[in-house]
Amino acid sequence: MSVTVASDDAPPRLSRWSGIIPAVSWLRDYKPAWFRADLVAGITLAAYLLPAGLGDASLANLPAQAGLYACLFGGLVFWLFCSSRHTVITVTSAISLLVGASLGEIAGGDTSRFSALAAGTAVLVAVIAFVAWLVKAGSIVNFISESVMTGFKCGVALFLRAGSAWKRAG
Repeated sequence: MSVTVASDDAPPRLSRWSGIIPAVSWLRDYKPAWFRADLVAGITLAAYLLPAGLGDASLANLPAQAGLYACLFGGLVFWLFCSSRHTVITVTSAISLLVGASLGEIAGGDTSRFSALAAGTAVLVAVIAFVAWLVKAGSIVNFISESVMTGFKCGVALFLRAGSAWKRAG
């Protein structure tokens, strides 16, 4: 027969929800003294992100509210499923330009079709990101060298530049 003794030195038992939603574990340790600084940080971040979201939506040829939804919904989902309290995720101008350039030709000038394609692209990317999260695909980044990442970023920049030059010439 074995006896288990509870100790104050034992690590806190995490619920099964903390494995699915990491915010559960770090919210448990949140100190009320942090709230004021977090509120100021949140207001500062919103002051930057909301206009950036509006601008990025216009770069993708989408209505302004699409940029607001992308900022708010993407941030909320990231807040729930990310283990870091210090990381922010939002749309970027490069992603917006890629969506606008890629879907513009497919939509054929139909704005409702363009919006539906953009929404479908967002859902598809969310599904791929969720599957990648399930299989812990983020660890692959540790095997990609900095020079490869720099080449990838330069390739995206050249693609965007070539696309805008192609549109002006055509």
